[in-house]
Amino acid sequence: MAETGKAVLVVEDESAIALNLKHTLSSLGYLSATASSGPQALQVAETLHPQIVIMDLRLRGGVDGIDAAAQLRGRHGAFALIYSTGGSVDGDWKFRAMQTSPDAWLAKPYTLDQLKAALSLAESRLSRQSDVR
Repeated sequence: MAETGKAVLVVEDESAIALNLKHTLSSLGYLSATASSGPQALQVAETLHPQIVIMDLRLRGGVDGIDAAAQLRGRHGAFALIYSTGGSVDGDWKFRAMQTSPDAWLAKPYTLDQLKAALSLAESRLSRQSDVR
């Protein structure tokens, strides 16, 4: 696949999942970097300037994926957001997550086709944003 030119930040606290996703994104033509926590994601985003963020909803530590996504939006503005989660999302989690305007959801374990579909939704959001400018 040709280079997309899009930078993807993968925020995932399971290192095996993060590395596998980074490898898959590379094979699809994306530039990617990983972070294992909310604070690290903020740090990596300073140099990567991601157009797409794939965020694990439930991160270990003091900052969950929802809070990390909100902080990233506050500092870096517009990017497409894909949440990934290994559990069900209901109640307060869903309400809080929807406040960050996600573009897609991935339920772990997800297939390559599901990842491609989520990335396609993210790409369409980026296209709509550039059309508005």
